[in-house]
Amino acid sequence: MPYAAINDRKVRGFFIRFRDTLAQNSERNADYAMSVISSILNHAVDSGLIEHNHSKGISNVYHSDRSQVIWLSEHVEQFTSVASDELQLALTLALHV
Repeated sequence: MPYAAINDRKVRGFFIRFRDTLAQNSERNADYAMSVISSILNHAVDSGLIEHNHSKGISNVYHSDRSQVIWLSEHVEQFTSVASDELQLALTLALHV
């Protein structure tokens, strides 16, 4: 992409469409790709190669919800009743980190 196109603020729409196209296969990969592009453009701004990073601040498409991944005390008791000593120790450490 030529410098003139990267410096044009309309390129932001191109980046968003690119991200959305990638997100059709994998939202996480689309966010990663945008992160890499933004890092490269940040370096180009810092180096004086371009004036603005128009990919900066483009929102992520992947959002995780881990609220259902909670171990209640009965889950811990059930696990420790059958787990080896090593796995019990690993769980205890994980729960207190």
